[in-house]
Amino acid sequence: MAVATSGCIIRHRCFSCHAARQVVVYSSRVDGLLTSFLLGQGDPPSPAAIREARLGAYAYTVLPREHADRSAYSGDFLSSLARCQDTKAKLAPLLAAWRAAGIEALLFKGFHLAEFIYPVAAARFWGDVDVVLRPGDIPAAASVAEAMGWSAWPEAGGSYSLIHPDGVVRVDVQRYVVHGILPWNRRQRRITEAVWARSTECSWLGVTVRLPHPVDAALVCLLVHRAWGADGWGCKPHDLLDLRFLVERAGVSRDAMEARATELGCRRTLAIMLGRCDPWAGSLRLGLPRAARAWRYDVRTLTEHVPYRVALWLVRVYRAPDLFLQLARVTPLVLRVRRTARRVRDLPRLLASMTPASGATPRITMRERKGLVRGTRWALRLLPAGDVGGCVVRSLVLYRALRRRGLPVDFVSGVRRDGDRVVGHAWIELNGMVVPELDEPTNPHIFRVNFRYPRMLSHAER
Repeated sequence: MAVATSGCIIRHRCFSCHAARQVVVYSSRVDGLLTSFLLGQGDPPSPAAIREARLGAYAYTVLPREHADRSAYSGDFLSSLARCQDTKAKLAPLLAAWRAAGIEALLFKGFHLAEFIYPVAAARFWGDVDVVLRPGDIPAAASVAEAMGWSAWPEAGGSYSLIHPDGVVRVDVQRYVVHGILPWNRRQRRITEAVWARSTECSWLGVTVRLPHPVDAALVCLLVHRAWGADGWGCKPHDLLDLRFLVERAGVSRDAMEARATELGCRRTLAIMLGRCDPWAGSLRLGLPRAARAWRYDVRTLTEHVPYRVALWLVRVYRAPDLFLQLARVTPLVLRVRRTARRVRDLPRLLASMTPASGATPRITMRERKGLVRGTRWALRLLPAGDVGGCVVRSLVLYRALRRRGLPVDFVSGVRRDGDRVVGHAWIELNGMVVPELDEPTNPHIFRVNFRYPRMLSHAER
């Protein structure tokens, strides 16, 4: 495929926007070695397999000093430690401001487990900081964050993505501890209220926050979340570690989990997930189950939840008319941009032709931006970009459309090495951050930026 460089569009392997979401498939041997290592019962598999599972920092903390592989993970640990300290320094003032405004925050999932359950916080990989707020507090919380310089981007279902000015730290503000994509979510509300009721206050870096009960952290925030959400009954390496430390360090018992599951109406879900990830039996089935098996799981738990794939299909049917309208609007632009990009290989000249002579007042809503991104993605599924590269065409389309609607976005591209391959990617930034609708906030940190148009000055140059 192709990606942009400083002067032209060249062909080479292009990074998929959703590569990070793909399930890693291990051989049975690596699977067994990894499970034993996670249980503290054996040596780790190869460094490549450890890093693929994002366990480099953890391996550094548990391997003996004399182990031959330990030094190979020192960089992983130091990088994770620096990220933890940076995130905490930026998150604590936000939580304190919320608390001062009478807004309680419940920390859950990866960041909560790293900070409060793991022996060493930097050992646990996590992406965004996940926080649950009471629905009525979310608009006020977004306003407080914006007053502190954070960017607040509303998401579907009343949730928010908050992005720190540095573009690195991101907080996902949720209404429910178990995600639901359908508009009716009585069960999600009931379970979330039960988790709130059993949560406890804790002082963290001088800020009062709420933490889920350890049994709820294991049952609801981990296992039920994996089963009922987009993970589709799949398990990740950290799941076994999370459960192991919740058992060993927080005293979670199997009987307590089963009693709570009966109370919350998810006992069958728990039984299935413990068959896939059981810290007491020392078993772990990594990755997704086969489609037929996943459907059997969904059928067995129909009385407990609406299967995610069914819910997704219902949402797509509901949104189909809007999608057709978005496709009708964006397809002609995708065709023009693709044709022009094939003809004009000088990227600065191409982008200059797409840039209005003078800035205009922004006149596009968040809903319209999401529709534009969604329509462009679907159009490129139906009309492959060919040798130009899907991410390049997508970014050119969005650059042209958003610039003409008054948003001063930048076209950005970068490269990284993946073994002996050069991997490239292109995206769009607004005010120095990847536009949230792309759902790729870490692009500038994964790729070394080698082209930006128009060039934005760094903070040091301003």
